[in-house]
Amino acid sequence: MPSSPVNRDPWNRRPDETSTQYAMFKAYCELGPARTIEDVSSRFGCAVSRVKHASGKHDWAARASEYDVALRDVSAITIADGERALHMQYAIGEAMLGLGINALRMKNPSMIRMKEIHKLIETGGELMRKGAGLADMKVDIETVDRVKDAVADFIIEHGEE
Repeated sequence: MPSSPVNRDPWNRRPDETSTQYAMFKAYCELGPARTIEDVSSRFGCAVSRVKHASGKHDWAARASEYDVALRDVSAITIADGERALHMQYAIGEAMLGLGINALRMKNPSMIRMKEIHKLIETGGELMRKGAGLADMKVDIETVDRVKDAVADFIIEHGEE
């Protein structure tokens, strides 16, 4: 006779747990580390003794503790992924800005149109702002502003292609 599969996530509903008991357990978990049986009792409008019985029978404290650890792990991974994405975005912006600056320094900039140079610099600066976590702020990055000024001066001096 095949054995039943092991529940790998202890915060999932147990086979012998009623839907009400499981709903109370989920509420218990969602209260976070400061959770209490009394809070669950109040939320469900039932006797504390009923919640204590379900908690003891289904090992809520240990299950909720494992839930908290798993939640912290997922949060840490999500934060790390987000930080990596911001660093990548900043690096791409910095590279685009560098391409724009190098294009301005070329003796024969006709290989790349001034509008394209301006777009590289503008987009690179914006990506750097976002990558630095400054997307919602009106922040001037000195280098971006100096390069934009240089592009404008170059256009005035040489005209747009």
